[in-house]
Amino acid sequence: YFRLSTSTPLDMLLVNPLHHTNSSALSDWGMRRVGAAVHLVQRYSTPYWKILAEIAHMKQGLFVAPLVPRHIDFLENLIETGNLPLELDYLKNALRETDILIGSAPVGPTTVTRILQRSGHYPHVRFGSTESCLQVSATPTSMTEKETREAFAAGWNHEHRGEKIIGYYIGREHFPFTRVTLVKQIQPRKKGFMEPCEIGEPGYIVTQGANVMSGYIGQDKASREVFRKGWYTGLRDIGFALRGRDGCLDYYWMTRDSALLIRGGANYSYEQIASDLSRVLIEDFKMKPEQFKLAVVGICLENEHEDNCCVTIELTEEAAHMQSALEEQFIATASGRVSKGSRPDYVRFAKIPMSFKGAVFFPQLKREFREALKTKR
Repeated sequence: YFRLSTSTPLDMLLVNPLHHTNSSALSDWGMRRVGAAVHLVQRYSTPYWKILAEIAHMKQGLFVAPLVPRHIDFLENLIETGNLPLELDYLKNALRETDILIGSAPVGPTTVTRILQRSGHYPHVRFGSTESCLQVSATPTSMTEKETREAFAAGWNHEHRGEKIIGYYIGREHFPFTRVTLVKQIQPRKKGFMEPCEIGEPGYIVTQGANVMSGYIGQDKASREVFRKGWYTGLRDIGFALRGRDGCLDYYWMTRDSALLIRGGANYSYEQIASDLSRVLIEDFKMKPEQFKLAVVGICLENEHEDNCCVTIELTEEAAHMQSALEEQFIATASGRVSKGSRPDYVRFAKIPMSFKGAVFFPQLKREFREALKTKR
């Protein structure tokens, strides 16, 4: 929104204001603009969509609604269960007039497709952390719909050295205010420390700029460990960069560095494996995406050098009847369909621990999977 005129009327709808860095940063931006209207909602609940629609229909200029992917999941559930507190067509018309600013969790193809279906346009994706005060990159508001579509698709269809690597578009740096680059390693004394990645090569996302914190209060050692050679390395996110048609770099998020499965001396993203295995459920078992959740963790169970691919599937009540067939056939079917790195070794059916934003709690999932295996044995 750097190109937004100071005279452009602005409405904003913020959830959980002043209790979260992102909402606080956005409210600060809004309150610094003459004539801006900042609408505050204490917490997300079903009436949120009715409030959004009312604001969209009375706005006088730009209307920005910051969301997280989980909000879109909740919206789909409200529509499917008939609990949406307003007419769907009325909401669709409102979303067409809404600038959807989405982040705080991976914005994948399902979320993007749902937003397109309900609003008729692409969202603006932002990427950052609490330490970077809202964001370090975002999808440019100057992009056309066609350019945005191509940028998203480039990440979903990327290949590096003959292997498909899925990345979620997180936009471009805000030069000169924020800087973003990718390096091979962020740990000192390890090979590739702070060496730049090639175009398309996965690496650690690092950033710098006046928006980044100066340090953690009372934690000097922890502060020093996340600043290396002038760059903030504490994001611990893995991604890659591709060059856009205009020559500028587009950045893509892949996974967290703690969400990697080690197999055959290579690292495989939990997100990538989960995407591959979800496709098996959809294409081979004819399931709908809304009928299940699937998450993957790597656990060393059979030798100390490699992880076993441990899959947890959470079925909705509508799909519960599929469990028996999946228990018998899923591993064999998936093993014949996916690449070596994504082949499942164990599968269980249980609730997947997730945050409000839809992020999987992988340490908890690992513990629960280990306990389930012990019980089974």
